[in-house]
Amino acid sequence: MRLSNVLEVATDLLLSQRDLRYCLVIVAEPSDQVSSSERDRLWLRRIFNRRGIPLIASGPGSESTNGTALQQGKISVGCAVRVMFASDNWQSGNSIIPNQILGNSRLHVLFLDVQPKQSGSGRIHELLTSQKLKKVHHALLLTTTIKASGEVAMYGRCLHCATRKTGIQYLDSWTPQKGFLRRVDISRELFSNFHGHVFETVTMDFAPFIDYTRTIDEPGGVTIPKDSMDVRILKEAARLLNFSYIMREPKDNQWGYLLENGSWTGTVGTIQRAEADFSMMLSVTWERTYAVTFTRAYYVEPMSFVMRKPGPLPQWQAPIKPFTWETWIYLVVVTIFSGPVLWVIFRLTPARHFLEEEKAKKPKGKAMRSGIAIEEQDLSFGELCLYMIAPLLGQPSPFLLRSSSGKTFCCLWWWFCFLATTLYRGNLIAGLTVPGVSPTLDTLEELADSNIKWGMLNTYGSDYQLFRASTVPVYMKLFQKMHFNGERDSMELVLRGGYAFISWKTYFRNIIVRDYSDKNRETKIRIAREEFFPGGFGWSFPKGSAYTESFDRLFQRIIEAGLIKQWMKDLISLSASGATASTSTSSSSSIIEVEEKGLQAFTVYHLQGTFYLMVGGYSLAGLLLISEIFFGNKE
Repeated sequence: MRLSNVLEVATDLLLSQRDLRYCLVIVAEPSDQVSSSERDRLWLRRIFNRRGIPLIASGPGSESTNGTALQQGKISVGCAVRVMFASDNWQSGNSIIPNQILGNSRLHVLFLDVQPKQSGSGRIHELLTSQKLKKVHHALLLTTTIKASGEVAMYGRCLHCATRKTGIQYLDSWTPQKGFLRRVDISRELFSNFHGHVFETVTMDFAPFIDYTRTIDEPGGVTIPKDSMDVRILKEAARLLNFSYIMREPKDNQWGYLLENGSWTGTVGTIQRAEADFSMMLSVTWERTYAVTFTRAYYVEPMSFVMRKPGPLPQWQAPIKPFTWETWIYLVVVTIFSGPVLWVIFRLTPARHFLEEEKAKKPKGKAMRSGIAIEEQDLSFGELCLYMIAPLLGQPSPFLLRSSSGKTFCCLWWWFCFLATTLYRGNLIAGLTVPGVSPTLDTLEELADSNIKWGMLNTYGSDYQLFRASTVPVYMKLFQKMHFNGERDSMELVLRGGYAFISWKTYFRNIIVRDYSDKNRETKIRIAREEFFPGGFGWSFPKGSAYTESFDRLFQRIIEAGLIKQWMKDLISLSASGATASTSTSSSSSIIEVEEKGLQAFTVYHLQGTFYLMVGGYSLAGLLLISEIFFGNKE
């Protein structure tokens, strides 16, 4: 009955605990005291058939179809439970978990003990606190007791007990009549209180997510946290889970990228080698999940780039900017052809063209060059073409028409000139009042095709890994000419013009309002419209860390409470208010150009295009005068 009860409890445990429910079960070979037929009947039927998950029998001479499939890599394992009898000589083995699944993030060990007389607290402590279980997520033991018939007790390993040392903790009891008495959640029971344990976390300065003050100039030292997103999360976690913490930087002052040998640099490498308990804000990427375990993402952040805001267009272009080059070409072509078309109409129509004013006073056949009366035969081709330009300059036409065809053509032409000149004047006034700006770059394709320089931070994080490993043509093209600088140097290059700085959008929003805006929150820096590589930020833990789930639940509570959005809004506002209060003494205030607002009079600068046209006209008239003097006909 003792074996049956223990197997029954183990079955209920694996079916009820969410940490174990979907794990691959690896069953140890039975010892000499256990009937193999009874074991198969109670274990395989309840676990393998009811749960429908891969079950592997491990040990000398034990091979199974699923075991072979695991070795061949045909079964994907998310977590695994190694089930062993306490009487097995497992301490002398090479591995508790088969080598095929050692890379998983959640490994569990469940001991079954059917000899209560040998299951004192010393034996339980020896089993559950063994160094061989150092990287195991949960270490549990089920043992029969002598207090009541059929009762089974469950113990678990406590990494940070009230004594601040690794020990054992009684979790629950099971009886055939009532089942589990407390029905505890193992993870919550063992990892909901760390009893003041001091965690070491590694991170990098990246406001508004992480902000701190260095205690030494060299990277790798302990830091003093300042108000920021992840520091707020860390303080809330320390309060709820009862732990203390030490923050420090990675020794190489990098976020971390993948090396050819499979190892990582920076923060990722520090966690991969378990040189710290966890890292704070870290971008969740596919490559990094093979090295560390991430919590759920608490913030989704896209990348973008910033540039200096475009300056006003040269004012000498003001007279031609109201229309595009295509519009000017069409306008010139239509004007050139309008004169010949009207000339053809004049020659083909029998109607007489003359002015109504004093038409009866002047004799026929005599043209008055003062413009009082003009006969159709007196209108030369050149004069007619010049007359067609008059409506464009706001001047009336010197002749009246009697033919219907001529009236229709000139009516449409005058209406066309009225609309064109009205639109031109309106745009010209608007352009002189509010000068236009140079074209902007808003996409990576436009940036890659431009003649400016671009770069990113020299902390070599997920942004560096993206451009370095990507096969997307635009990413590859940008990486070939990528520059790497610190934050301050990058922003100074942006302010000088001709440089684009690539990084995360919220990071840009924070540093712009904090360091590169004036008291009116005006800035010379703009964020591009395109957003790319949207990634989640989370905390990372070493593979197999037992703390991940506790922090994961905490992140879920913080997200559902809406604290992340509210905290980010508060932090951006605090950065803006702090920059406003210190504008007069800020080190970056000298590089922020403040534009004077209000009514401004037109200066020679605004009207330089008009003067250029006048000078050009005078020069052309002078050249024509010289040509007429030397080459013109003399009467």
